[in-house]
Amino acid sequence: MRKTRIFFIALCISVISLSGCSPSPTKEEAKPNGTITFINATYALITVDNGVDPKLFGGVEPSSANAEMMKEVLQDSWSITDAASAESTIQWLLTEGHNAEFMAYMDEYLARKDEFNDIIAEMKTSSNPTPEEIKFTEGVELFAKVHTTSPEYGIAAWDLCRATQIASWSYIAGYIPYEHAVELSIEAAEKMRERFGSWEDLIGNYLLGYQYWSEDSPNDPNSNLVRRQKIYADLLKSPDNPYSIHWNTPLSMPANK
Repeated sequence: MRKTRIFFIALCISVISLSGCSPSPTKEEAKPNGTITFINATYALITVDNGVDPKLFGGVEPSSANAEMMKEVLQDSWSITDAASAESTIQWLLTEGHNAEFMAYMDEYLARKDEFNDIIAEMKTSSNPTPEEIKFTEGVELFAKVHTTSPEYGIAAWDLCRATQIASWSYIAGYIPYEHAVELSIEAAEKMRERFGSWEDLIGNYLLGYQYWSEDSPNDPNSNLVRRQKIYADLLKSPDNPYSIHWNTPLSMPANK
């Protein structure tokens, strides 16, 4: 999954003249449905990171060229090759995802928290910590932060935001119908709102999940994690801030695509 951004952009460039991969005025952009606008915001960070349009469901216009592009992206990054593998991946993200593994590690962290904190305190006496010591410290701090901010749900946002992402991408690829992709995305979005109280809570948790999965250091200015954090900060200041839509926007199947 870590190849997604570079691979996606390369493919997008290769079909741009045929597919309208670059943003252009569309009916959806002119009159966005509140549901689709909300869903698009849940995975806006990767959409912007990939250099495509966060106002479009799936980031690009549906077309034969974009379908082929998205099939390659899904196969390379997710091993998704058809409707069945798309559906099973989305269901895994909705019900288990990386959070199942994370919560098992959380149990270990809680059982050994005092021991871990003592180790960190001892390491901090060193003026020259090793890379392994830094990674250990950042890992313990990550679990402590998640336990403080989301003790019951762990890094659920990381999985749920990717569920909407993969549902929309699978629609663009032609693996699942638009209506089903939206239904799955609404299901994921409702789960998000059951677990988090605001966009800030959701995206903050998503970024913690990204840190867990990528193992990037939050203190490395050149890391993908820090780049995602910057994208989020920039979007909040943008006149097209996707997170300006109300957190409790009613969600329903749009009348038109």
